[in-house]
Amino acid sequence: MCGNGSFCYVRQAYLQDFIRRWDLDDSVASQLRALNRAQLSEVMTCNIAQARNPSAMVKSRIRSVLARPSQAEFSAHQQTVEEYLARYNVDEAAQAEMRSAAPEVQLRVMEQELSNCRNPSAVLSSRIREISRGSR
Repeated sequence: MCGNGSFCYVRQAYLQDFIRRWDLDDSVASQLRALNRAQLSEVMTCNIAQARNPSAMVKSRIRSVLARPSQAEFSAHQQTVEEYLARYNVDEAAQAEMRSAAPEVQLRVMEQELSNCRNPSAVLSSRIREISRGSR
């Protein structure tokens, strides 16, 4: 699972210590072991000293970390948005509106082409507003 043998051993020892120190239940311990290094680091840096139920708190942190897209996924999505904007040569205001839209809105907007539009910037802005209103 780990590429670097010595790091892997240190990571496993540190993880086992964390699990024992907070008396985490088996299912949470198993979920922790399945995380990658960055996810594990983020989960383990949360302050659980005051938690009444450390297992529940760690489980919640794991859920939160897993729900977010990875940096690679986020970068790929942003690249797709930039390619879409460049393809249709929309103005700066429409570009800013698209970049600030929620990812799910961006995906829905990009499902439709702008190639036959007389004013792609206005159509893009209109679609963003329409989809944003509908997705709330």
